[in-house]
Amino acid sequence: EDKKDKEGKEDKEEKEDKKDKEDKEDKEDKNDKEDKGDKMDKEDKADKCSSKCIGGKNADSPWEQKCGWKDCRGCDECLPLEAHVPMCETPYEYLQCKDAVLTTSYMDSADYDRVEKLIIDAMAHLPDACNGTYCPQADVTGCILRIAGHDFMDYDPETLMGGSDGCIDLAHSDNRGLDECLMVGTEHGFDLYSYYKYVCSQISLADFIVIAAEAVMRFTRELYLIEYPDRARMDFKGQFMYGRTTAKMCPESASLLPHAEECSDVERVFVDNLNLDWPQAAALMGVHSLGRAVPENSGYDGWWSDPENSRYFNNNYFVSLLANGWMPERNLYGNPHKNQWTNANLLFNQTEGGKQMMLDTDLCLAFSTGKLWPTGTLRAASDDCCSWTMVANIQEAITSYNDGKFCDVDDPETIEVWNSLPTGRAANDFRDLWDQWGEDTGLNPNKTFKDGRAACCQAPSGPC
Repeated sequence: EDKKDKEGKEDKEEKEDKKDKEDKEDKEDKNDKEDKGDKMDKEDKADKCSSKCIGGKNADSPWEQKCGWKDCRGCDECLPLEAHVPMCETPYEYLQCKDAVLTTSYMDSADYDRVEKLIIDAMAHLPDACNGTYCPQADVTGCILRIAGHDFMDYDPETLMGGSDGCIDLAHSDNRGLDECLMVGTEHGFDLYSYYKYVCSQISLADFIVIAAEAVMRFTRELYLIEYPDRARMDFKGQFMYGRTTAKMCPESASLLPHAEECSDVERVFVDNLNLDWPQAAALMGVHSLGRAVPENSGYDGWWSDPENSRYFNNNYFVSLLANGWMPERNLYGNPHKNQWTNANLLFNQTEGGKQMMLDTDLCLAFSTGKLWPTGTLRAASDDCCSWTMVANIQEAITSYNDGKFCDVDDPETIEVWNSLPTGRAANDFRDLWDQWGEDTGLNPNKTFKDGRAACCQAPSGPC
């Protein structure tokens, strides 16, 4: 019996050893297949990157478009901006409200007030702290306005499609980060869907986005009025009209959005497509008063105003554009397709004021290249110049809206001297005036002019 038990035990061990060997071989075979599969996937990905994103028939496609294609996810040239891939392609796909209406059939003033209160209460619960790197109220309000803007700027006058239809191509690189505001949740814990679900059975998402944008403009305007109670109040409700229909899908809609480095796109989108006049187009650009650009979303980086003003709905965007100097900043984070203008003031403190910038489409509202004035188009990617203007051109603006500061210089006597220097476009327009000014003041007009320019342009470059 002992001999039989011993033989049985040996036989069992032999079978277990055989099974372990087979399992090991199976595992090695599986690993080999997985490695081979990974290699094939990698090769397929490389082929797609090469054919669709780098070369091939789409080689001349815009970088932003290529990085919005699903086949290009993971391509080396798109990796810097791939913080995340949206779960859904449009806002409608995010909705979990089973009774959501596509079109608002009826709403009254009380319904508008209800939506507005939901959004304003949410904004009021955000921290009001604001510095160069942290400003929740500016970030969230700016994101909501970006949603509304990217929703209506895709209007196509030929097909009559797009506009404020609650549809945004979230997979496109130009709309990166908007899914966080809609449903995923921002770093500050906010998303629009948390509030839309209370009214989705009555109000379309298209109408809701418009009301939400108006609500944050009113909220941030009221914050500003605490500091400046004599300024005008905003009334958006009196002009609101309901009845927008939410579109479920909007393929290729992002291709109609303005390109930040194409000044002509302001005319194409705002004047030609939306049928605005130029003063209205310039006013609409004032949306940049709120929020900032972040590299993980748009590829650009900085505030259009100082951080504190970026949580107020005021005219500081326009004041900042004119009362500061701007110099080009190229290849942001190594991306040759992302170029902007950065604050060039000699006294500017980026540690305190945060990074401040303007896009080509911003500066083109006020400046052109001197060689081709008045038609020369500014380009941060290629122009080696500093955009600035003389005090006399904007004296009222800096006195009324910028605490008397010009290019971060706040000495009243210095600014008064700069303000008194005559201005003109061509040398013949003001050379005699400068000579007379020099005789009257005992100052050197050329030195005075250069001192003003040096305050606005720390880089040794010529004026735009």
